[in-house]
Amino acid sequence: MKKKSNRIIWQAFVMLLIIFLPIVMLAYYQINHFTDRLDNLVTNVYVKTSLTEDMFSAARERSISLLRLSNLVDVFDIDDEQNVMSFQSNQFLTAREQLQKMEQSQQEKIALEELNQLVKIAAKYQMQLSELLIDQEKKKADELLLLYAIPSQGKALEQIKRLLEVQKEVSHAQLLIDKKTRDSTIFQILVLSCSGLICGALIFYYISYKINHYEAELKESNNETLKAWKAAEIANVTKAEFLANMSHEMRTPMHSIISFSEMGVKKGTDSTPEKQLRYFSNIKTSADRLMILINNLFDLTKLESGKFKMNFEKNSLLQVMQACLIKQKNKLDKLGIQVNIASDCSTSSSQFDSIHIAQVINNLLLNAIKYTPSGQTINVLISNTILDSSQSEKKTALLFSIMNSGKSIPEGEFETIFEKFTQSSDTVLGTSGGVGLGLPICKEIIEAHSGKIWADKHPEDHGTVFNFVIPIEQT
Repeated sequence: MKKKSNRIIWQAFVMLLIIFLPIVMLAYYQINHFTDRLDNLVTNVYVKTSLTEDMFSAARERSISLLRLSNLVDVFDIDDEQNVMSFQSNQFLTAREQLQKMEQSQQEKIALEELNQLVKIAAKYQMQLSELLIDQEKKKADELLLLYAIPSQGKALEQIKRLLEVQKEVSHAQLLIDKKTRDSTIFQILVLSCSGLICGALIFYYISYKINHYEAELKESNNETLKAWKAAEIANVTKAEFLANMSHEMRTPMHSIISFSEMGVKKGTDSTPEKQLRYFSNIKTSADRLMILINNLFDLTKLESGKFKMNFEKNSLLQVMQACLIKQKNKLDKLGIQVNIASDCSTSSSQFDSIHIAQVINNLLLNAIKYTPSGQTINVLISNTILDSSQSEKKTALLFSIMNSGKSIPEGEFETIFEKFTQSSDTVLGTSGGVGLGLPICKEIIEAHSGKIWADKHPEDHGTVFNFVIPIEQT
């Protein structure tokens, strides 16, 4: 008991570890993840903003240079200012290339693409301006500068400002998403922690419950041991009763064989042929009874071991019943018992072992004869039905019912009479009862045909109905 308790405590500790370790690891991972993500986001926003501001500064300086260029007259001054503008353009392009290499949202990509288009237009006007200045066409250069170059550069500046606004909006949106995700994760961790605490409480409850359960289990085990001991005692009593029944059933015909044999030996030639014939007839009757008993034991053993092979062929259940009726005709006539056979099925043919099904029908017919008073009637019905198999399949089958009109079997014994060496409480030992092997043999034969056999009370509240069902087709 102590070992079981220690094992339960260790199990509880392992379960707590399994519950809380993932929670701690998840919290640690999420904290590191959000810290890294925040650092990356801040760094990314700072770098992109810096590069965009550099682009804005270079574009603004370039706009100022364009304004100065419109007021210059000296060729050397114009050349110096163009060099300054080229330097500013290089600064702008360098910042733009670095910005394009960074991860961009869809909105930032669109704004940057629009800026690139405006920059291309401004660069085209700058190239045309340079050509006019080289050709010393001052008037055309001033016209191009005022009408196209400076306005296009102004549009580029406005687009850079818009890009800065888009970057701020995107970074703000990302921060909001991260905040919501962080809050959701924190909430999940809190929920998991609360669940872990509840699980911990349940585990401790489980420990106390299990210890109490093992104590109750030990008590129940002791009770089951006591029950098993009592069951063994009952089995021994049943075995003793069976041996007593067997001894009686075997001693009676054996005693008859020995007695009539001794009488035949003593009287020898003094007895008349009629007496000798009577002696031999009695000896044969007793020997037949003993042989039936031995055959029943042998058949039951083979059926239970599965060594009994069935010969399934197409046969008529009605014809088998009629053959059994002919076999018992003398006994029926002697007792004045009438047998009525009715069949309401389209066909009584089925796949079965005719010899063993005849054995079942003959056994049930003999039982019906034994319990039917003289001058009464036995009713037999053969009909079609549906058999539910163990594989939940429904099969077309034949139902055989035989009803006697004598004393009914007690209701509590409808199932027990099919158990080995069990007889009805109304059976008188040595008269009509045998040793309780006939019905168990019938059950084994019917089950070997994938069928069922059972007993019921007569519908008119007198006598017993024995039924069995076998499928029409054997699989």
